[in-house]
This record gives sequence, structure tokens and C-alpha cells, in this order.
Amino acid sequence: MNIISPFTPMKKSLVLLLSSFFFFFGASLFSADTSAGFSGSTTQSITAGSIASPTYYVASAGLSGDVVYSGIVDAVWDANNSVYFSSEQNSSLDYNPPFKDSAFDKDILLPRVTATLSGDAVGSITVDYLGAYGTSVNGFNGSDTRFVEAPEIIIDAPDGSGSGDDVTATATATISSGELSIAVASGGGGDGYTAAPKVTVVGGPHFLKITDVDSAYYGRVFLIQDNTSNTLSFGTLTDTQRLSSSESSTGLATFIPVGTTVEIYAAHTLGSLFGLGLSDLPTNWTSGVNADDDSSGSGPDML
Repeated sequence: MNIISPFTPMKKSLVLLLSSFFFFFGASLFSADTSAGFSGSTTQSITAGSIASPTYYVASAGLSGDVVYSGIVDAVWDANNSVYFSSEQNSSLDYNPPFKDSAFDKDILLPRVTATLSGDAVGSITVDYLGAYGTSVNGFNGSDTRFVEAPEIIIDAPDGSGSGDDVTATATATISSGELSIAVASGGGGDGYTAAPKVTVVGGPHFLKITDVDSAYYGRVFLIQDNTSNTLSFGTLTDTQRLSSSESSTGLATFIPVGTTVEIYAAHTLGSLFGLGLSDLPTNWTSGVNADDDSSGSGPDML
């Protein structure tokens, strides 16, 4: 296509450069939205600030890792801001609830979990609690008086470059005084590992994300405060849920009515992003003993 323009060659080059920038920048934004799912629209009013005293608003939360649960809401209670999910029936006709009791308590301080290989299989898993961890404050039972189950443990699969049969290892967790112990399942060390795999504890702070494309609130996330084996609780719907002033008195059923499809993701914390100990940090970085320790012993610092 020929372009006729009164601009000098230098100015024309600048115009073409800017046009290319906006084209590729716009394409990148479109690709990001397409891959992540359209998140709807949220309008926020931000008061004027200055260089010395800027103003800002966190519109959403970063989600880390893979989805740990996908499901459909079966009941909603505005009185205590909670949602209910039905149990699923397995091949033995037993009903399995979707969650481990209190696994998503936002105050749980997760330990550093490290796998060690024995040959090309996982031989053992070490659990290290760091920082100002307190079993009665941010452990898996904490101040909760009801029975609390051990969380699910996920071990990454072999990378496929080993000489074995590439079988993923499995492990089980137990709780004693709020602290986890993780043992490789009998015969569950896996096969084909060339490097120690990542071990994930499905617990601690998590977000519920609305994935129903027909929802006016598609893409919105809500921080889970606690849970039972079938119910997620969100506490008081205030700033924690990133609601606008016009939404602050809106009931949970408006955002997440019965039939809404949702997913659950782990929340980013300082520890999950930068590591829990000094050995996890880049060279010449310094930190306290635990990046998730906010010195109050009340729980992890979320991003």
C-alpha cells in the first residue's frame, strides 16, 4: 500500500514506528485477554494524587499456579457470605466432598517442602517451618475447634527424560499440633525422575474466581477466609473482596448466584513468589527467615 504524506522521511519513520508500536501493543493486550479469559469491566474512581503522595487502587489479584478446583455453586447464603458445593459420587457409590476441611484458611502459614530422590524415584519429603510460625495461630488447626483434615499433596510428574517408566510420585500428609508431616505413599515414589520434583501443599490463602461467561462479574475473584468440606466462607464482603463503594452493601448471591461456574486458585504470597528462606533468594538479596512472616504471627503476607 502506498502512503502519500507531507512528512519528511524522518517524521514518516517516526509515524510508522509509533503505528507499529500501537499495533503490536494492542495485539499483545488482545492476546493476553483472549488467553486469560475476558474479565468483564469494573469501574473505579480514583482521587487525584501527586508525585509525593500518589493514589492507587488494586483492581484484582494475581493468581498463581494451576486451578485446584472447578465446580458449580449449589447454594449461597448471604447471611454468612458462604457458598456450597455438592459432594461427588465415586465408582463405589460413596460421596466424596470437594475440599479438605479448613485447607483454605487464609491465615495458614505454609512450610517449605522439599523432595529428595532415591535413584530415579522420590525417596523422602522434608517439611521445614520457618519464621514466627505458631501452631495455635497459623497452623492447620489454629484456633479452629472443629476437626481439620490434612491437606492434599501434589507432586510434579517426571520431565520425561529419565530412563524409567515416568510414573508420578504420590504422598500423604498428617497433622500434629497444627504442623504437617508428609510421607511418600507406600510404593508411591514414582519412576523416571532426573531431578527432585516440586511438591505442592493445597492449602493456605486461595481465591475463588468466577468463570461463568454469562455472569456480569466474570473474572472477579474473592478471597476465601475459611472452608468446610463442602462450603467456602468469605467473611465480611469489604475491601478484602475489592468491591467498589456502590457494591459494598451487595449480597454475595448477586455476585455468585446458584449455578455459577467457578475455579479456585492459590493466592500469591511473598513466600510463594520469592521463596521462604535465604537460600531461595537471588544472590546478594537479604531477608528475614520467612518471607511470609509479617512479625505478627497472624498469617502470610499476600500480594
